[in-house]
Order: sequence, then C-alpha cells, then structure tokens
Amino acid sequence: MIFFFQTSPKAQKAHENGRGFHYNPSKDNTEFVRWLAQEQARKHGWKPYAADVPVAVSVVFVFHAPKYIQRKREYVGNLPHVKKPDLDNLLKLHLDALAGVAYVRDQQIQMLGHVSKIYTDKADEAGTFIAVDEFRSRSYSTHEKVRGLREQLRKLNAA
Repeated sequence: MIFFFQTSPKAQKAHENGRGFHYNPSKDNTEFVRWLAQEQARKHGWKPYAADVPVAVSVVFVFHAPKYIQRKREYVGNLPHVKKPDLDNLLKLHLDALAGVAYVRDQQIQMLGHVSKIYTDKADEAGTFIAVDEFRSRSYSTHEKVRGLREQLRKLNAA
C-alpha cells in the first residue's frame, strides 16, 4: 500500500495533563490524516493487514521550500529539511493515524525503512508518502519501495 497525502505534513504535539483530564492537542490532525487514509484505502480496495502480520513502513515527508531557498541559484532538486517539525513527531502522528486503516495495531510495525523529510520546489509535490508492506525479514527491500514513491506522485498528478 502506498498512501500519499497532499497536505502540509503535521507533527504530533505533546499531550497535556491537568487536574483529572488528559488532552491530546493533535487529535484533530490525527483524525484528518486517518480520514484521508481511509478514503484512499476505500478507493483502492485495501484492507488492513491482519493483527498477526508484521509490517514494514517507509515514509517521506515533503515540504514546499520557502522562497529564500528557492531564490538560491544553486538550488536544484530536493534539499534536506533541517527545521521543525521533528521527524519523530511527524512519524508518530502519521503512524497512529494509519492504525486501523493499513494495519490493525501499531505494534505490528516491525521495521521502519527509509524515513526522511525533504524540501521540494514544486508545490504539487509537497505532502507525505507512506509505503506499508508485509515485513519479510530477508527479502524486503524498503529502498526499492521508496524509490518508486516519486514515480507514484507523478502518476497521481498526471491523472
């Protein structure tokens, strides 16, 4: 399964505790990403992997480059995104959102393959790519899956 969310990637915010309550400030973002994933899964007829099936996940967060980076003459292609939000917080929100859509529980994730955040100068390429596949300890090639993500985006944009 390859999910593409053409929205600005959002990060998991710290949970807040008060007197007798627990508040998750990222609940709306998580539910929105889950809804996007459910729509894509429904469109393609994907079902979540069974609870006893281990999965491997690869993720690429693509941010639209700010103008000061785009103005640089040496800017070519994709650059690493070295500012906030943190990669681990981005990952938490999206992996939590896919629970129940791509896999039954997030405990099924046995391997995180390629996980990165980058800039792009093309606004229509900004978003989040997530590849979820059954984990096969010896034969799984997560890098091949990630290499195909950009091609998938081009196909989506062409359609």
